[in-house]
Amino acid sequence: MKLAKFFHIIRVTFSKAFILIAIVLLGSAILSIYSFINFINKIALVFKINPSFFISLFIILITIPLISYFLEKRLNSYFKEK
Repeated sequence: MKLAKFFHIIRVTFSKAFILIAIVLLGSAILSIYSFINFINKIALVFKINPSFFISLFIILITIPLISYFLEKRLNSYFKEK
């Protein structure tokens, strides 16, 4: 009888723990969705105020890796020739 009560307590405890974990996961998922929507709204507001910011940002994000790629290729060819 004591062993059955012990296993019952373990089952109930794990059941409550899993419910608590599910609530925490659901809450964090809802919070991340809210944060993502808030981020999108802020970006839309910034784009409405200053659309050239995003154009210049995209140009910078494209040109910096291209410049580093070409510099790396030139340095590799330079050191291979030497």
